[in-house]
Amino acid sequence: MLNSLPPAQVDVTHRLETAGSESTMTVELTNRSDKIAFFIELLLTDDQTGEPVTPIFWQDNYVSLSPNETRTVTGTFASTGHEPALTVRGWNLIG
Repeated sequence: MLNSLPPAQVDVTHRLETAGSESTMTVELTNRSDKIAFFIELLLTDDQTGEPVTPIFWQDNYVSLSPNETRTVTGTFASTGHEPALTVRGWNLIG
């Protein structure tokens, strides 16, 4: 049944804040569709090496959004000296 979920469109905005040796990525997710956006996963990777940023402590994991719902999730990690790349994946996300 999960494979037959209709596609959902989620808008993503994010910002990075760094204080000393710690950085926080704040990600706002907005489901613009009238379908559930299921199991959204946030990933940070080093934009120079492509390696995952680890460890990262997300406030929440695998977020699902009801139609037209907005949620903000933060993740804290050791500063890398530059902004990591954010990847957003989900079970039925478009694009």
